[in-house]
Amino acid sequence: MLVEHPGEEIDLFSGQLRLHHVDVEIPGSGGFALRVERTYKLHTIEAFEPFGITWLMHFGRLKTGSSECGVPGADALMEFELPDGRVEAFFKPAQGIGIAGSPRKLSPNLWRIDCITPTTNSGYVVVSPEGTRYQLDVASYGGVSYLYPSAISDRHGNRFNLTYFYPFNNSGQALIKTITSSDGRSVTFNYTPGFLLDNITTGEGRTWKYSYQQIDSGSPSVVYNYFQLMIVTRPDGSTLKYDYYGPGNPNNALDPKNASVYHMKTVTYPWNGTINYEYTYSTVNGDSALYYFSVIQKKTTSDGGVWSFVFKFANQPNVQDITTVTTPSGIVTAEHYGYNSVPVDECWKSGLPTKKTISPSTGAALETQTFSWGSSLISNAQTSRPLHTASVCFGISQPRLTQKQIVREGNAHTTAVLPTDFDPYGNPTKVTESSVGPPAYSRTKTLAPQVSITSWILHQLDKQTHRPQWRYETGDEVWGHNKIRLRS
Repeated sequence: MLVEHPGEEIDLFSGQLRLHHVDVEIPGSGGFALRVERTYKLHTIEAFEPFGITWLMHFGRLKTGSSECGVPGADALMEFELPDGRVEAFFKPAQGIGIAGSPRKLSPNLWRIDCITPTTNSGYVVVSPEGTRYQLDVASYGGVSYLYPSAISDRHGNRFNLTYFYPFNNSGQALIKTITSSDGRSVTFNYTPGFLLDNITTGEGRTWKYSYQQIDSGSPSVVYNYFQLMIVTRPDGSTLKYDYYGPGNPNNALDPKNASVYHMKTVTYPWNGTINYEYTYSTVNGDSALYYFSVIQKKTTSDGGVWSFVFKFANQPNVQDITTVTTPSGIVTAEHYGYNSVPVDECWKSGLPTKKTISPSTGAALETQTFSWGSSLISNAQTSRPLHTASVCFGISQPRLTQKQIVREGNAHTTAVLPTDFDPYGNPTKVTESSVGPPAYSRTKTLAPQVSITSWILHQLDKQTHRPQWRYETGDEVWGHNKIRLRS
């Protein structure tokens, strides 16, 4: 992931741009902020897009096509999308994996999903590994079936209550109306007569205003009833402005112009700085076709910065995807496991980094990072394999980083964890850190994770013990370090 400007992410594996712009953030107890975030993400367009196409604004939602809680033993794929666009997919846990608490389903990142009331269609509860709970019982259908949360609570008992309304005959697609916290914070969402988001107002009276334009279909005889978000006006009068590419060439599907259809073109920030994006196609072989993926090709900023991207997707096993980014300060090369790089029993590797090199515009690399991975089985489920319709992926696993090495100025720094030194929840219990020097050093950290199954808090550290074996040598002098014990 390349992150060089606030709120911007460029995925060096997929070539996709995401923007995360926070409009409202009201601090709360225990860090439980009331946060309204917009995420720019290419996604399946619903029947109605109240925040503008390509923009998401929600507080977690579950994509599901079944009433699974009322069908014991069902194993339908379920996906929980977070407000920032990340997705957690759930699967029935395999036997003997050491996960306590009997979750109905787990994601590879150990989010869990359970029925609100078993054997009924009352909805679901999704819980993050940090103990944040989403009560998902508000049905919405706008071409895709979702369940939205009526309540969100954190590990300390702080709570948001969310209300919705149905603009079309009290059914179909649900739109968020209010959020109220247990300590009195609130926001209200108001809509235009056409049910586009018009403004968000806080309990203290601050208001964010949204403006749109209807998208161009490319044909005078065709009208698309979709809109693009153009301007966000903040309470102080400053603005965020957006511009987009228009329609493509309907007569030639492979026209390079089609790679940017309705994509983000320019973002203008409140201080009048701009970022401009350009796109192209990159190809990769599947089992029965050549696939074309729209990827970012170039990014320019109003202060003269230029970033160029080249995505080379692997077409055979044991060959990595390679992404090269030429930046104003040098060249970044990132290698990943691609969809074609891995066999059917190692699909969990797809997208994981294997190597990253940072270099000047000319000359040798300044820094090289390499990554090694292990895994732990989560589910015996089979899933469809990207690019390969004739085969499936066998088993769902949690990736575990077993070694990261950074080579800089001739010195190799290595952090390693043996596969046997993880607990069932993916927490390392022993970490070895070393450097070949000069100066050379090594140390081992023994970690004691504190897992709360009741609250589903899985990655909290109880204590750690350092056993350094550091030697600093200057002439005839040698310094060492004694054992240090820390408690969090």
